[in-house]
Amino acid sequence: MDLTIRTLDPSDADAFIELDDAAFSVRSDLSRRAATAVTTEWPRLLGAFDPDGVLCGAAGAFSQTLTLPGGARVPVAGVTAVGVLPTHRRRGVLRTLMAHQLDDVADRGEPIAVLTASEATIYGRFGYGVATRQMSVHLDLDHAAYAVDVPGEWALRLVDDAEAIQVAPAVFDAHVASCPGGLTRPDSFWPAVFSPTESWVGGGEHFTVLISRPGEVACGYAVYRVARDTPIGHWKTVVSEVVAADDDAEAALWRYLLDVDLTSSLEFRGAPIDARVRWRLADPRAYRSTGERDFLWLRAVDPVAALRARGYDAPGRLVIELHDAFRPVASGRFLLEVGTDAAGRPSEASVTGTGAEPDLVMGAPELGAVYLGGVRPSTLAAAGRIETSSTDALAVADRMFRAERLPYCSTEF
Repeated sequence: MDLTIRTLDPSDADAFIELDDAAFSVRSDLSRRAATAVTTEWPRLLGAFDPDGVLCGAAGAFSQTLTLPGGARVPVAGVTAVGVLPTHRRRGVLRTLMAHQLDDVADRGEPIAVLTASEATIYGRFGYGVATRQMSVHLDLDHAAYAVDVPGEWALRLVDDAEAIQVAPAVFDAHVASCPGGLTRPDSFWPAVFSPTESWVGGGEHFTVLISRPGEVACGYAVYRVARDTPIGHWKTVVSEVVAADDDAEAALWRYLLDVDLTSSLEFRGAPIDARVRWRLADPRAYRSTGERDFLWLRAVDPVAALRARGYDAPGRLVIELHDAFRPVASGRFLLEVGTDAAGRPSEASVTGTGAEPDLVMGAPELGAVYLGGVRPSTLAAAGRIETSSTDALAVADRMFRAERLPYCSTEF
């Protein structure tokens, strides 16, 4: 099918929202339509038009920043609002939009694109791999005592949405800066985060608590609500976000959440895989995983720039052969070298093209999966996803790509 691809603008808002509703089988009310119009980054929203001029597909992006292992922060395209009319599926619309979008990302100088996927089978063919995961957890509050007291003194304060919108962004940015996989939020996101009607915080009667050290500015916040569909005393605390700039503040926030009156259990759908609170409990059985899901998907648009940008956990030398089936221009064979600095720590990476025999051979989804340290190269090799010349090369790759902590992202978009 012949398609016309162009950037959409606010005059296309009605057609875009109708497309988005049809693609995701929803019907937007007036408040959702207004929020979509405000949060959309129009210069980055591509539309596909069929020969009759019907808007039949769209793919947008947010201009965001991603924290990498080692602490570097790089600009990324946060891919969003990807959809095709049900009447136009399987006719090349999505493939065409994805190709145009990656060209645009490359032209903007962003080495990486990321997304959260509605369906797990769609984006691997466009070069995206699962880079971070989340857990859903249930805590039995009758057995949620801490094994060790939280150090320091803390001031806690409940605030309304208006104050939360003013304070939370700076706290969130400090949190993201210390967390591999952390993704910044555009300013336009925050009214939705604290809206009483948006699904981000569950809607309805949510509460926001700020935490600070006495006399200092806030260094953390949590958003939660209380589900009251059981007898009083057995209500459930439903946590939407726990954000803190350091481990002690996070521990104190969790202590507050575990002590909400009249509740007997707590649920949190977006917990890190390596959540610290699990290990603070005297009774580890009080913390129970109820599910796990992929979250942030990542693909290198410029693999040389991407590999140079992140920090590595150990020195080493690897020749990586990358096969990017969807974007062949990104394919190549690259020499990744990391030495040591004067203090004996891993130095900045050098990445150059090479004709040497490869140590590892992988596709773009596999590079996206190992890039933040969320899965070891040896695991993907054992699963048949990475080819290797030797077990020694895999051991080197495991050491180099290991992150200081498992990557975590809490921003859905």
